[in-house]
Amino acid sequence: MEIAKNQTPEEGHPLSFSHGSSWASFPGSADGDDADLAELMKLLGKVPDRRKRKGRVYSLAFLLAASLIAVLAGASNFRQIADQVADLPASLLRKIGGRWCWFCGFFRVPDTSTIRRALENVDVAKLEGLIGPWLLRHARPIPGGTLRLAIDGKVLRGSWIGDHESFTLFSAMIHCDGVTVAQVAVPSGTNEITQVKTLLDGVSRGVDGRVVVTMDAVHTQRETAEYIAGERGFDYVMTVKGNQAALKKKIYDHTLPFLRKAPHHVVVDDTHGRIRRWTTWITDADGIDFPHARSVACVKREEKNPLRRTRQQRARLDHHQPEHHHSHRRRPTRPSPRPLGNRKQKPSRP
Repeated sequence: MEIAKNQTPEEGHPLSFSHGSSWASFPGSADGDDADLAELMKLLGKVPDRRKRKGRVYSLAFLLAASLIAVLAGASNFRQIADQVADLPASLLRKIGGRWCWFCGFFRVPDTSTIRRALENVDVAKLEGLIGPWLLRHARPIPGGTLRLAIDGKVLRGSWIGDHESFTLFSAMIHCDGVTVAQVAVPSGTNEITQVKTLLDGVSRGVDGRVVVTMDAVHTQRETAEYIAGERGFDYVMTVKGNQAALKKKIYDHTLPFLRKAPHHVVVDDTHGRIRRWTTWITDADGIDFPHARSVACVKREEKNPLRRTRQQRARLDHHQPEHHHSHRRRPTRPSPRPLGNRKQKPSRP
């Protein structure tokens, strides 16, 4: 009888096995060996574990890391997370702190109920406070470069608070990369307008970097502009629509003389069987009474398809001063920022 020499000192007493030919799932496997997860595991280890000590089999850091990998692999519910974790290679399970079973000869994996109970009991605020800065630090490619963030709130599908109120998440996402670097839950009885300070408090501009925050028309508020530009020193780009009727009229009147001239910027997109064109005129914000506004713009949107042709005009406020140059681009990825054009804005209270 051939005795296998594969042993691991991680747990219990070392044992020998007589089925060395079936040892393909041992932690020495090549799968996952190139993944450096030490920093991530150290970060997840800071999340407080609210579970009782009695009956714990898996550490919270392991459950969070395994669930994260499963979601990245396409899992969308607790059962799918458990299925994905069960299929993870042994080398990866070892890296994220999996528990080795000496008698079965493989790593133990949590079932659906274990994952569900652990994730439902996580301190979400603490986890978000750790993950956001970590993602921001790793997603920012150039130290001291410009960080472009889009903030927006979305109702979480299939969730609710109480009988009739939906659950809303308010997030800050990096343009182009699509990485969410900050996220808060909108408290019951309020809206996302009141949560801008809470959302952006954890966002740092770096040593000498610049941060530009874009948002839809619902956030075109004087208090928001004062916090972003005045208190934090960031730049903002705000869309002005019907919820700020007086401000929109002032900007339109201010930019009206320029609409007869050549535009400063043109974007054309001819994908999806239609032609969309964004034409922009930009000028200074002299005479516009809005905190820290340096420039204003009028954006004209035209869309052609075989059935109809639509035209829309939007006003925009900028805290930074853009360069006035003529440009023409075709087939952009997506114009930024993209306001919620289909959502009717309610007039703000005086």
